[in-house]
Formats: sequence, structure tokens, C-alpha cells
Amino acid sequence: MPVRFGIDENQYINLADNLYAEIKKLRNLSIENGEKPWSNITIIIEKQRYRVIYGYEDLTLGEFDGNTMKAVWAYKNLEEPYASFNREERIMIDKYEKKTKPEPNIFEMPLYNKEINKKLYKVKSLEDSLEFVTEAKIEEMEFIKTHIPKSQILSSK
Repeated sequence: MPVRFGIDENQYINLADNLYAEIKKLRNLSIENGEKPWSNITIIIEKQRYRVIYGYEDLTLGEFDGNTMKAVWAYKNLEEPYASFNREERIMIDKYEKKTKPEPNIFEMPLYNKEINKKLYKVKSLEDSLEFVTEAKIEEMEFIKTHIPKSQILSSK
């Protein structure tokens, strides 16, 4: 990947480690919120859509090793041509495809949601237009409110 995208290998490793840590946090949060624990996650961004597929297969059964699962994933998600896999991988892909699997949970939404972005813009605009009052100004206003008669405040303008 570093060569393919022209980034430093250490930077790539750091990014991969950070991504893995965030995915672990996401999984733990989903479990804490009563969701069924997922065993794998695929994140796809294409055609202005964001899709997350949570898989619930028991990957500890040992029927398919890591290399087989990588081949299956590449076949399904990267649309690698079936003929590009070696004979053993094709046999395992066929076996995997015939296997009964739990239904994945799919979350999908537009990458750019006009309504959400309009609301975010309104909030940002509101934040930009707010004036923050200093503590000294608040104390001055409190002093005026409690120590100067209303008639004097009204006539001072």
C-alpha cells in the first residue's frame, strides 16, 4: 500500500494501527449499546454513498483460514475476476458461497446529505455570529443592574 499510494511505510503502519484501534472502539461501543457483536466490518465509499456492512460469521470455527477469507473478500467486494484466483482459492470461494451465513447488517447513507449539511451550515453560521461576553463585562453589567437606579440607566442613552 505505501508504494501504491506514495506514502511512507511508517506513516502507513501508523494509520493502519489507528484505524484498527477505532474499529475496536466502534465494536465495543456497539456491544455496550446492546447490539449483537459483529465479527467483521467492510466500509465502502462509492458513487457518493457510504456503506458499512457488519458481518456476524463465526470466524473462529477454522473451516476457512485467513488467506481464504481474504480471497473471498476480494472476490465479493473488489470484484476480482474469478479466473484470477488459483484453483485452491476457487474451490474455497465456491465452498464459502454455498455455506449458510448469518445475514449481515448494512448501514448506508449518502456521503453528502444536503439536509444534514444545511443544518450543520446553519449551526456554524450561528456560532460565527455569536459574540462572547467577557467575565469583566458580565461583572460590569451585574454592577449596573444592582447599583445604578433604573432611571439613571434609561436616561444615560
